[in-house]
Amino acid sequence: MRAFHMFANFMLTVLVVQALLPRKEWDNFKKNYNKTYSTPEEENYRYFVFLNSLRQIENLNRRYRNNEIGFSTGVTQFADLTQEEFDDMLHRHFKNAPVTETLKSFDSGDPSAPESFDWRERGAVTRVIDQGTCSSCWAIAACGAIEAQRFIHNGTLEPLSHQNLVDCSGSYGNNGCSGGEAEQAYDFVRDHGIMADADYPYVEDDQQCKQKGYVTKVKGYFMVERNEVQIAKALASHGPISVSMDAGWLRIYRHGIFDNSIGCKTGENDTNHAVLLVGYGSKGGVDYWIAKNSWGATWGEEGFFRLKKGENACGIKNYAAAPIF
Repeated sequence: MRAFHMFANFMLTVLVVQALLPRKEWDNFKKNYNKTYSTPEEENYRYFVFLNSLRQIENLNRRYRNNEIGFSTGVTQFADLTQEEFDDMLHRHFKNAPVTETLKSFDSGDPSAPESFDWRERGAVTRVIDQGTCSSCWAIAACGAIEAQRFIHNGTLEPLSHQNLVDCSGSYGNNGCSGGEAEQAYDFVRDHGIMADADYPYVEDDQQCKQKGYVTKVKGYFMVERNEVQIAKALASHGPISVSMDAGWLRIYRHGIFDNSIGCKTGENDTNHAVLLVGYGSKGGVDYWIAKNSWGATWGEEGFFRLKKGENACGIKNYAAAPIF
């Protein structure tokens, strides 16, 4: 009987610990990402969603450890959103405009691209931005590509004002914190230029346009042919490239090479997020792209992620554009 009571007490302790661990993770999540909720009912619901995210993370990481998938997952700032809510948020704030520029092959004078390339190693990539609640991914990707072109041509690496684009490029078809297109941002900078981030800082919200002058312009942009070999040539020879993709399954991405294996969509009408391609490489026989995201430096691989190259992973080849400096 004594042994039975000891076993029962042990199992009770195990159950209590198992119950407390998710609660501790929940408290850390709220603290780390400054999460607050308007009512106790809403917080209870978000906690339930968070627990489901933990289960999904555990299941995917088991597949990662078994070499069934090439990426690991973890708690991110989106862990209190269901997959459906996250997908809806992305789609609601991002619409691909009709592409009016001619898609073209990129002639670099070299029939092939290097086996690997990374513009970060060449000093052409600025810090990672957290777009926050403003759907400004399109502006951040466009700024990143223009920043790199400016560095490549004159050696100046300076963060440019994506708030400038959010506030001022509405007449070019963009909708500020409700979404836009990098291509339309390039058109705006061609005609009006863009200010430095230090002079027009990000406020994570829509404002009246406050542009006064500019620090740089572009001559326009070109769309790269929907071919990943051509995109690699353009990236290595010309500079970082803004692309659109289906980012829904990046909600809980932590590390590794992401691919289409868990439902990432590849269609031209499925893109819902803009990122900046800054390089490419290979690991263990798997080729990958290196992309700079706009969800902060604590997300993913210090704000970057890798995406499998050669299979149009998440629709990465559908809308690849680069500014002409």
